[in-house]
Amino acid sequence: MRARFPASEDETLDALLTTFDAVREQYLEMCRGGDLEAELPVGPMPWYGMDEARPAKLRYLYVGHVEEFARQAGHADIIREELDGATAPELLSAVEGWEPNEFVKPWQAPGTP
Repeated sequence: MRARFPASEDETLDALLTTFDAVREQYLEMCRGGDLEAELPVGPMPWYGMDEARPAKLRYLYVGHVEEFARQAGHADIIREELDGATAPELLSAVEGWEPNEFVKPWQAPGTP
């Protein structure tokens, strides 16, 4: 487990992506085999006034993960849209090869014919 977020001088993007892929696969495997009714200790989380660990069902933890993933993806999407101006429907239509219609035109980088 990494002790800090920023990459160190000796870490490469390829190595970080390899680690990410391995951890993602472990997480997905854990999710596939999880008993949704199992209880796990959660906390403490003093920022929510929870000073001691308490049990929570795995189902609750998964919902929390989905919420957090969506929030982080939304933040990244906002930043990306500010950088390149592309919206999610435009990007999806470009990736999927959809024909333009009255609502969505596939995104192209500025200056691309």
